[in-house]
Amino acid sequence: MPMPESSSSAAVRSPRLAGPKRIGLRPGRPLVHRIGISSGERQGLRVTGLPTGLAFDATAGTITGRTSHRGAHKVTVAWEDASGSRSDAISIVVGDTICLTPPVGWNSWNVFGIAVSEADVRRQAIALIETGLADRGFTAVNIDDGWQGDRDGRGRLQANDKFGDLATLCADLNALGLRAGIYSSPGPTTCGGFPGSLGRETQDARSFANWGFDYLKYDWCSAGPIDNSTAVEVIAAPYALMRRALDRVDRDIVYHLCEYGFGDAWTWARDRVGANAWRTTGDIEDSWASVERIGFGQADLAPYAGPGGWNDPDMLVLGHVGGGWYQPMRETHLTPDEQRTHLGLWTILAAPLLLGCDLTTLDAETLALLSNEEVLEVHQDLLGRQARRVFVRGFVEAWRKDLADGSSVIGIFARGEAVTASVEWQELGLRTPAIVRDLWSRRDLDAPVGWEAALPTHGSALLRVWPAHSTGRPLAPAASSDA
Repeated sequence: MPMPESSSSAAVRSPRLAGPKRIGLRPGRPLVHRIGISSGERQGLRVTGLPTGLAFDATAGTITGRTSHRGAHKVTVAWEDASGSRSDAISIVVGDTICLTPPVGWNSWNVFGIAVSEADVRRQAIALIETGLADRGFTAVNIDDGWQGDRDGRGRLQANDKFGDLATLCADLNALGLRAGIYSSPGPTTCGGFPGSLGRETQDARSFANWGFDYLKYDWCSAGPIDNSTAVEVIAAPYALMRRALDRVDRDIVYHLCEYGFGDAWTWARDRVGANAWRTTGDIEDSWASVERIGFGQADLAPYAGPGGWNDPDMLVLGHVGGGWYQPMRETHLTPDEQRTHLGLWTILAAPLLLGCDLTTLDAETLALLSNEEVLEVHQDLLGRQARRVFVRGFVEAWRKDLADGSSVIGIFARGEAVTASVEWQELGLRTPAIVRDLWSRRDLDAPVGWEAALPTHGSALLRVWPAHSTGRPLAPAASSDA
């Protein structure tokens, strides 16, 4: 099979609408959504078709408000760039399901641990804006363990002296088009030894909502002994208590369970507890052994992921990390090829993409990796299907993720040393392709029968294949004179 070469077609696609294309919202609940254009350009940005109660702020580039109009509302987003006028659409689905695409954003644990402060959170939020990552969909800012202080005379949990007023912090993040997340435990204390929510579920849920948080990571910690023999009923019960409390507040809060993969949460967390994401494993570390074990261990979990609920193999360990493991911040131990494989695998797994690094120290290579809008577009695909492993040949694996437009993404991974890998489209169940695109290099390939190339140690290829019968094409929306 010949080695594929880049075609003469354009390498980089034109700027396009980034972030989720389908947003779930419950009737009457507040919405904050940042419109992202992959180039960061916002000239002439305008939005039409919003249901009554929602409004667009052109200065901030955000959609905010509340609406009770159930149904899927097609919203047109138009803007100007160097190519002229462009437009695209998103769907705001007002109904009973939120988190229709996997969460994307930042979490404090892997860089700051329990030392996290409000100043740290604000710096990271500004970095999301300044690096352009917010314009590519990284809009969640999640505070992990270490924010809690004591309870007041009425039993209400307060922030510690590293934080000021949490309502003001959330409001300031919302003004940037970012959403704020918080952390607690169903036990008496958190993993860091701070007050948990045991017996205070209703009170704490109300506080989280009143402050303005849109995301809750609920970490088992001190809720009781837990291992693979712990009954599902025992694990699910405290999570169900907080679910009922969240249902009573006037805010949509993405509910993320952390039970370290015990009890096979993927089999019950969505239907039994109403969770939007659930950990499938213990904590990740920034080593190839950890990333490999966790990432490739997700192969049998695909049936449980989809719009509204996602398997979570833990946070990304790219860039500068360290605080969550109680050691000084340092560059990740993953090689550049391992970082690419890490992001690519988590992308096709439809896993939450939560950065666990210091965004203010991102090097150019890591930022470019995270800014690849074609990869992020795959992650936010409307079908929300998790990739399935197609074959294993020695230390080479091929995985397939089908997308809403009829295309498929093929991930090819070298779990061992450098190797020449090859696939034929037919063996992957694909028809003769009209277009094959290398998502890492962002170039079309001449690969009518299959693909073959050298992969470095622990390296990967990410290929998007459009069969001749598919409805979509790997090009940005055509310029429009009437957008």
